[in-house]
Amino acid sequence: MVRILVTGAASGLGLDTATDLAEQGHDVVVHARNVDRLHHRRVLAPPPHRTASPGRR
Repeated sequence: MVRILVTGAASGLGLDTATDLAEQGHDVVVHARNVDRLHHRRVLAPPPHRTASPGRR
């Protein structure tokens, strides 16, 4: 397993990339400017991967 950082993961190509990598079993760390969108997307992650750091709002 590889740990991978994906930026822009709240939507578009970043979200697609993060999702594909997670489905392949990689440890994916995500970052986005829009924290609210990112928190909304984390419900799509499988249960052991739903941790999040709130960052700045």
